Amino acid sequence: METQLQNDGIINNDYYTDPKILFVLKETNQYNKSLTDFLRNLFTKQQQHKKGQNFQMWHTISKWACGIHTDFKDFDTINKDGYYKIFLQKIAVINLKKTPGGKKANKTVLESHAKANQKIISRQVKEIKPKVIIACGTYDLLISILGINSKTSGVLPPGTKIIKMRHPNRANQRKTYEDLKKKYKYAYA
Repeated sequence: METQLQNDGIINNDYYTDPKILFVLKETNQYNKSLTDFLRNLFTKQQQHKKGQNFQMWHTISKWACGIHTDFKDFDTINKDGYYKIFLQKIAVINLKKTPGGKKANKTVLESHAKANQKIISRQVKEIKPKVIIACGTYDLLISILGINSKTSGVLPPGTKIIKMRHPNRANQRKTYEDLKKKYKYAYA
């Protein structure tokens, strides 16, 4: 059976507005359908969930995107009544490994796939044109495959910043929200 590359990128072109945010993750967790279609419908009534699924990672990413788009409103304010959920529509998401994985990413396999997909990933970053990239546990590998170092910005659009964050599945909601706020404000000071 041939493995199909994961469909990732801009979630909803109609809502992908400044500041354009790209989240770079490792791999999907055994999900082999269109990630963009899934995320476009995740918090809608159209999306049918299996009992017990809460998609904590996507709640965290939505809150981080909401913070960036709203100049980091108070965490309790954005958390109330799921206000943050609409911000999932305003982002782009790519995985370094373009095929489904498991519950825990194998570092060696991830590096191998990311290097093999270097041209695809570089092309995606160019086409997505992010203003900010949130590297979710992927920072070192991402800057390596994009050719970023102290002398060159690689394929990044001028003014684009990369912010190193832990993977959102491992994030303490309030603490990492405040951490992102500090890093973002520092990067764009």
